[in-house]
Amino acid sequence: MKRKIPVFYHIPKNAGTYVSDWFMIAFRHYRRTYTDWLKNYSPEKDSIKCIQIIEDGFIIARVLVGDPNYFCDTHCKFINAHSNTKWDIDLKDITNELLNNVFLFGIIIESNGFKQRKAILDLFYNYNLHQFLILRDPFSRAQSIYNYNKSEESKHDYVHGKMISATFKEHILSEQLEDSWLIRELTSIEDVIPLGEIYFNQTKIILDDFKVYGIKDTDKAIQEAFLECYSFDTKQIELKPWDKFTKNESVNKKVKFEELSEEAQKVFTERTCWDNELYKTFAS
Repeated sequence: MKRKIPVFYHIPKNAGTYVSDWFMIAFRHYRRTYTDWLKNYSPEKDSIKCIQIIEDGFIIARVLVGDPNYFCDTHCKFINAHSNTKWDIDLKDITNELLNNVFLFGIIIESNGFKQRKAILDLFYNYNLHQFLILRDPFSRAQSIYNYNKSEESKHDYVHGKMISATFKEHILSEQLEDSWLIRELTSIEDVIPLGEIYFNQTKIILDDFKVYGIKDTDKAIQEAFLECYSFDTKQIELKPWDKFTKNESVNKKVKFEELSEEAQKVFTERTCWDNELYKTFAS
């Protein structure tokens, strides 16, 4: 029988960092509670590794694996080791030898990897997948993306400062306003192609294989993923001093939709109509 693993799809500004942090917290809990891996403790090595899959210089996925025999430290073709726990590897260098010598705990598909999700998941054909993602209402998400891009918080990000509008209200009327990101990523439709109902329906079919949650149910999504795959309740985990998680909350003043001009309201509603329909269908 195939073992089931959690697979989270990290949509930008949809609580993805928070969920990713909980993956590691849950994994450390699993190691303490269900394994004897810490018997082989080494200060220079770690039996838990976050393997970052790289393609064309971008992280497309993060794979959490148990490595109690430190196979990765001596046998694998890694690009870089950032620490005892965080390692980079090129997609083409992931082999069956590697996967057969580690314990796969979970997978996070990063935003740069949505279009390559089949190539990524084909590596893990021996597992059943609990795929899930978090949706957020399009207006709240668009404002969060804009504020993040303009803030010092994003200065490490390659997209930092690329939004040219001086205010969010101006941004809505610009060509940089995002147009149904998830639909385009899951159906591989380029930005220059107008969206229509056919792509919305294709996305609905894809998401039928997912558990989809609204952002208000993020903790429920995390809890259900690990109950389903590992039969433990994340709400019962006693957090250790090193168990940190991030809740990104903008300090910028939020603009209400009603405060926009009629033109801006019309533009936003039209540009995000299919995105909004997706949110109402799955997560409102």
